[in-house]
Amino acid sequence: MTQKQQPPLRCEVRRGGVVESVHLATVCVAEASGEIVWACGDVSQLVFPRSSLKPFQALSVVSSGAAAALGLTAEELAICCASHWGTEEHTRLVSSILAKAGLDRAALRCGAHPPLDEEAARALARAQKAPEKLHNNCSGKHAGMLATCVHMGWPTENYTDPEHPVQKLILANVCAVCRCSEGDVRVAVDGCSAPTFALPLAQVARGLAWLADPGQLPDNLRPAGIQVIQAMMAFPALVGHVLSSDSRLMAAARGWLVAKGGAEGCMAVADLRGRRGIFVKVHDGASRARAPATIAVLERLGVLGEEQLKLLSDLRRPEITNHRGDVVGEIVCEL
Repeated sequence: MTQKQQPPLRCEVRRGGVVESVHLATVCVAEASGEIVWACGDVSQLVFPRSSLKPFQALSVVSSGAAAALGLTAEELAICCASHWGTEEHTRLVSSILAKAGLDRAALRCGAHPPLDEEAARALARAQKAPEKLHNNCSGKHAGMLATCVHMGWPTENYTDPEHPVQKLILANVCAVCRCSEGDVRVAVDGCSAPTFALPLAQVARGLAWLADPGQLPDNLRPAGIQVIQAMMAFPALVGHVLSSDSRLMAAARGWLVAKGGAEGCMAVADLRGRRGIFVKVHDGASRARAPATIAVLERLGVLGEEQLKLLSDLRRPEITNHRGDVVGEIVCEL
């Protein structure tokens, strides 16, 4: 292997100083020139970025003209990119997008699950109410899709169908930003019932680099890219939660990182200062290894300074506790 390409990144789960488990991760770092400057593992493999792709999917809300026509705020655009935790603020913003589009929660096709935020989940239980589709962590993405449909005059009933015009538009935008053909992409169904796309891992990193340097985006998507980036950085807690690793990364960086986590151990990062894209995929899908692997890479690249590393120390080297709260191990990812 060359210096740029190394074996998969190793995250060790240690208990009592003994390695109990190991998570491996593929990492790709790309510059805005398109050059892959660092790789761990096979970056040519197809990968489902899952929710890490939401910033790319949200471009359609802006590029279609829906955001401007419906008067969507930066907060509402941030929630379109979100895997939110179902707090009152999160669900209020999703409801607001739907209302501006002349729709209500019944239009959502994402399914329902309990809020990821513990207090919000307890409040529902105390009120003896069942979780609603608004609480789904992907409801903001779905509201953005519906807003686009309304603006474009497309039907809303089957908007999650891969053949629906809104999904065709989203796929075209993803391919345009990641510089791949639709033939390179495999389409499947995500946990929220919307289409999810598998594409070469290296192209995801390149797309993130071009998002970090919007001047590299296609002309028709450049304003959308800028708006999406600015919304996510301005309101990081809306993209996830004050406790989620992607939101905390953005809050710690304060204006030069865009981060978005995804299911099955995915993390996407756009480094605006370095005009680089970083994508991390944990092989076994373990979410517990995602943040340590990502922070180790960002530290190695010099993206995070001492101040940021201190703020993120619990994510950098997470402690493992038992049911009594005792620290019994840790997750370590060293480069």
